[in-house]
Amino acid sequence: MNEPPVTKMDVIRSIETERVWWRAVVDLAEQGGPITGDEPIDGEWTVRDVIEHVNGWRRWTVARLEAAANGAPPVPPWPARLTDTTEEEVDEINAWFLQQGRAKPLSEVVAEAFSLLDRMQHAVEAIPDDRLLTPGVFAETDPQIADYPIGPALVGFSMMHVHIDHAAAIQEWLSERIGQDVELPPAPSDFGFED
Repeated sequence: MNEPPVTKMDVIRSIETERVWWRAVVDLAEQGGPITGDEPIDGEWTVRDVIEHVNGWRRWTVARLEAAANGAPPVPPWPARLTDTTEEEVDEINAWFLQQGRAKPLSEVVAEAFSLLDRMQHAVEAIPDDRLLTPGVFAETDPQIADYPIGPALVGFSMMHVHIDHAAAIQEWLSERIGQDVELPPAPSDFGFED
């Protein structure tokens, strides 16, 4: 049986689902009392580190979506000397994101997480449906996604990175913090574009 085609509303719904998921994370964390952001959550990473890491890559998602909406080339949110073509280069970018985030208060990092979701949604809304959902339309803007529809691909990659690589550690940390198993809302759709 064929899946129905992805619509702009499906992409927006995925962003909204991610917003609900992060709101639940913040609300549950606050149930356990004030947090500083320095609490360990994922190996050597702190709460602030995980959110800033996600924010860093979401800045890149937003830059590409906004570029598609505005017709300008996207500018990566990291220094020009860094590239994201190899695993080692991605590790360097991740280290740069973490270094930047450690200087910020947790409240700023959390506020940016929600702001990035808002910007992502506004950009998706601004891109005409046929351009948002047609594979290859933005090949000249971003060769990394040349064969994919920009909306479902970028949003799917962005959302699933969190849920594949970080959600289990976040859920475990919340359960330990509150002293009971917590259930987080469902993950958004990845539209078949996993990280």
